[in-house]
Amino acid sequence: MSRLGDGSHAAASGRSAHEHATVRFGGSFEGSPRSTEQLAPPRAAPSAAPPVRAGAPAASATNANFLKPGGGSKLLFNEAARQQLAPYAGAAGTTVHFTFGSSVMVDFVQNWLHFARRAALKPLLVGAADAALLSFCNNKSVPAAAISPDLDVWTYERKPAQEGVYQIKTQWAYFRHHDSDFLEMGLVKVAFLWELLVAGLNVLISDLDVVWLNGHWARWMAYGGAEPPLPEASLLAAADILVSTDELNAEADLAGRRPSHGSDLNTGVVFLRCTQGSKAMVQAWRQAMLGRKGDKHLNENVNDQSLFQGVVRGAELRGGELDELLRRSGAVDRLGLAEATSTRRVYRALGGPPCLPQERCAPSSFTFGTLPMRPFSGGHTWFNQNVQDMAGHEQPRNEPITVHFTFQFGDTGTYPHGKRQRAREAALWAVDPPEYFTEGVFVALDGPTYSEAEQAAVYARFPSWSPQRHMHMDAPQRQAVRDLLGLATAVGGIPVLPSLWCHCDRYWGFLKNCRFPMVPNMNLPFNCPQDALYDPTRWAAKGVRWREHTFLDNPNARPGVRVIRIANHHLRRLCRWLGSSQANANFNKLARYILTESSRYCPQEDMGGYGGGSFDWQNPFVAYNCTWGFHYPSPFPEGKAACSATGEQRERSSSAGGLLSSLLPPVNAAGEPLAGADGVNVAERPNSTTCPRIMLCDYNILPDGSMTKPIRWCNIEGYNGMKQDHLPATRAMLAKMPDGRCPYPPGDIPGMPGFDRRGHYIGA
Repeated sequence: MSRLGDGSHAAASGRSAHEHATVRFGGSFEGSPRSTEQLAPPRAAPSAAPPVRAGAPAASATNANFLKPGGGSKLLFNEAARQQLAPYAGAAGTTVHFTFGSSVMVDFVQNWLHFARRAALKPLLVGAADAALLSFCNNKSVPAAAISPDLDVWTYERKPAQEGVYQIKTQWAYFRHHDSDFLEMGLVKVAFLWELLVAGLNVLISDLDVVWLNGHWARWMAYGGAEPPLPEASLLAAADILVSTDELNAEADLAGRRPSHGSDLNTGVVFLRCTQGSKAMVQAWRQAMLGRKGDKHLNENVNDQSLFQGVVRGAELRGGELDELLRRSGAVDRLGLAEATSTRRVYRALGGPPCLPQERCAPSSFTFGTLPMRPFSGGHTWFNQNVQDMAGHEQPRNEPITVHFTFQFGDTGTYPHGKRQRAREAALWAVDPPEYFTEGVFVALDGPTYSEAEQAAVYARFPSWSPQRHMHMDAPQRQAVRDLLGLATAVGGIPVLPSLWCHCDRYWGFLKNCRFPMVPNMNLPFNCPQDALYDPTRWAAKGVRWREHTFLDNPNARPGVRVIRIANHHLRRLCRWLGSSQANANFNKLARYILTESSRYCPQEDMGGYGGGSFDWQNPFVAYNCTWGFHYPSPFPEGKAACSATGEQRERSSSAGGLLSSLLPPVNAAGEPLAGADGVNVAERPNSTTCPRIMLCDYNILPDGSMTKPIRWCNIEGYNGMKQDHLPATRAMLAKMPDGRCPYPPGDIPGMPGFDRRGHYIGA
């Protein structure tokens, strides 16, 4: 067996990170010289309801001519769309299942289609924002539509005749991370919605990063279908607009009120009933976007969703208004449920005129409600809270219907790596090619990364609110990942990440008892996704081949796949030697970069009285105290003495005895590692902390493995952005401290040794 003696690491496979198989909608996949049947992922077994034409009995009929050229629609439908939608032309109450995107997200388009078809959703329609995606859909017989090229989405007036289809032109690949382009994407999305509503269709739009687990949407959204609405949905099923939310607290969500503080409406899943109210909302939404055109203060947080928040807000319907809503929907048998506490509430808001500006009509109100967070789950509820396993998850009112990959990290302006990685971890990614599951040798950990005794010792030392509990428990996990990468490098294999655990939730705000404040009863620790601890974009940028922790449980990883399994206590005994000093040095550069992450944890319990009315983040005496991670684990030894008393003898033995003998540490007659085998007895870091108690941590690792700035221990040691006015006071204070540095905080009690509650040093 050969070993990597030239410094190579588990690197790129030669396949582009964006090159995925394409779904052939009979269940097989293309994208390689062979085409094989891919098994269904283990989660989300199909539970499809029959195709539903759902809506209020009084719904208007679909425009029978909207599919025809010259039929009045600004949409250009491909042949597959015309064939799928034709049976519904002229029918009343048809709901089209719609998604929208550009060619850079084509693999997410494929994934959305795979699960939507698996859930038996129909009719389906993909809105193509560029010609490349429309071409893909044409070639794969995917029902799709594009905006007519002579429509100006800003003015909604015709431009001089042009060939082709409307296209967004941008230098950014992933629009979510570009301000003006994402705003224009919103206008294009609204144009699609308007044209579909005008055609007489209800629209159930979901983002490309939404996975449909089953087809039970109508139980929450519509009367008149094969499945009647749940009692809790008696009012929702009559409202004009329904929208998912970022609500995280299941108890707070029960009544269906606007999300609690810190949560928002989320346009990942939106139902628009074909009513005047829905048209009024869409036009108000469009006007809100137009109002930001040319705004110099645009950023990625000003987008169609944030502007939707400002439009969809209003007063709760009560009393006779509720009765009127139900009577209009023909649901008089539900009148007794209108005021029930278990029934999700509905609201009324003032929209715009339900017509185009050129047509002139009076403004109209619309009704709206929020979809429940357990059936329509987000990234935090699915991956952190495990809503799919919560008590009562099998009941219809709690059964998960969709998963939206929100609350994740690791997306860039090029590609949403974090979303894809979470989908893979949950076995909700269906577009990897067959060789993803068969290529090479996989190296996996057999068992946990730390023992119960190790956890008990850390828990006894640090209270539940302290991020240091999280940092100390992460250290052995990060060491195991390093060693798996090393072993995979040595054997030319692909590491399978171990199951990772978080003992503190990752949150951009202030934690309470190491949790989001709005989710006080969340279970800790929890089995967390990779992007909670690592940045997958770094791994992708370096061409590292790796697999998600659920990989070997995926049925597509067929029996016979070659796997090296090793328990962590044996992994720790292997010699950290890759064949040469240069190979170890190259590996260390890679490991430093991909095993470092910059993430802060700011406990409310350790604010020290800071953050009051005089808070100024540039003032180190009132700035917040946050613990930062994650530091890379100790590097492999780079000297020739690694793993034996004589490095030259070690290299000879590895050449003569093969790779595995070179990995094993030298032992005595009792089989115990010899003293001085520094490749085995690496001095490990006890925790993954970088800056232990500071507002902004300037420490990080660059792609070449070099460090940005030294680690600071407290705010007065300085950070980027600190006002220079405070330098004299901080320097005078630091001069009084031992060795001119802040004392390292123990982390088991709030505060830092020698500081008062105002952040001033008073001595030991």
